[in-house]
Amino acid sequence: MLAICSDIDSAYPWQFKRVHRFLNTLTPAVPHYGDGVGLDIGDSFFFKNMSNKGISVYDACYRYQNENAWEYEFNNEAASVMDPSNARDPITGRLRFEAGPKFIEKYIRAGWIDVLHGGDGKSGQQHAFIRDATDWRRVDGQHYMEWLAERGLKIDTFTNHSAVTSDFGVPTQASTVERPRSMGDLPSSPAYWADYARHSGIKFCWSYIPTESAAWRRTFGQDNMLVPVSFRDGGKFWHFSRYNSKKPYADTVNSILNRRNLDFLLNGHKFEVAYTHFGYLSPRGKRGGWRANLSRMIDLPGRIHRRISPAAKKRWLSCANSTKPHTMLSASSIRSFRLLKTYQDQGSILVAKTSRLMRYNLALDHLVFTEGQADGRTIIDITAIKDPQFGDFTPTLNDLKGVTFYVSDSSKAEIRIHDTLVHENEIQRNPADETGQQSIGIKWFQPDFTDYTIS
Repeated sequence: MLAICSDIDSAYPWQFKRVHRFLNTLTPAVPHYGDGVGLDIGDSFFFKNMSNKGISVYDACYRYQNENAWEYEFNNEAASVMDPSNARDPITGRLRFEAGPKFIEKYIRAGWIDVLHGGDGKSGQQHAFIRDATDWRRVDGQHYMEWLAERGLKIDTFTNHSAVTSDFGVPTQASTVERPRSMGDLPSSPAYWADYARHSGIKFCWSYIPTESAAWRRTFGQDNMLVPVSFRDGGKFWHFSRYNSKKPYADTVNSILNRRNLDFLLNGHKFEVAYTHFGYLSPRGKRGGWRANLSRMIDLPGRIHRRISPAAKKRWLSCANSTKPHTMLSASSIRSFRLLKTYQDQGSILVAKTSRLMRYNLALDHLVFTEGQADGRTIIDITAIKDPQFGDFTPTLNDLKGVTFYVSDSSKAEIRIHDTLVHENEIQRNPADETGQQSIGIKWFQPDFTDYTIS
């Protein structure tokens, strides 16, 4: 099972839509990309993004004329006003300038966003707490928790962001007044919000806990993704690591998705969560310059680009923004996703959102069930997931998707949850596999190829 875990750094909403239209749908002839590959790949979002324009609920203290003005990069200057001095309500301390809540809510519900990316959109927090507009406060954690509750949204997976103020764990470099780092789980900090994170439903965290080497891996494939950790406030979470190919960029996905890695995952029956950025080009990709990118973006003959001025370039991009492709995924990255699709189509590797992989791993490791016989049938009764970090709970069907049991005869077996029969529509009965044993399981999530960019 493989998850592609992309941090949302530097991605714009229009880039997000075009990348995921290719990744998540079967739309034919997507401009620049070709036919969509229809893979179950999620993405992340910032709750606040005070350093640059990006995919966040609260964005750089900008007030936008409307949602469309926020969504398209090249309209922002004309359609927004920055007002950092009034970014927060003076009484509640809450941020006031919402940018993309409807966009983010839509794609959380659609399943294209399943991870909260921590902190601020800048690569490292460079502001002290006196900068009220930019710094993460405790009230921001409360605000985030209540924002989810108000909209009925659930996010259980978190990735941190370069040891910014609100991140969890001991940073690789010391925290200072000028550059406060990783203070989100320190109760004495003004940025403490780990308790709100837990209450908001976050269970699975990628961070520098317990060590940076545990966060980053250079080896591909793990037998188990979940490691129990305790934050400095005593709160318990599940930590997971990610595979870092040293090339976590949109134009270098082939450093992750190649036959060597995928065959190792398949032959070793492993899990993997692979780290990348759909909004970043590699240093080599950036050196191509805007002329090379513009050539592919607006489909003009190359001789025109040699004469186009910066002002004209901006006009072209503004006009072409809503209909023309961008080039964040390179040709080699596109081929890599097509390769991954062949492995999934063959039934060799299951591609899953990061949050789904985590929940399956948790169920696999901590499921409590009984097996009995009645009237010639095998009865499997699931009673709990014995979660040592968050406490035992009775799982729902979504918590159990993919869980499978070996039985002597899959046609004469049934699965119950606390003695309630799981409907046959949710059951998968399997013939004998390479072990010679039949099995019965709860079906995995049904594929959803809906193009939510137009739905």
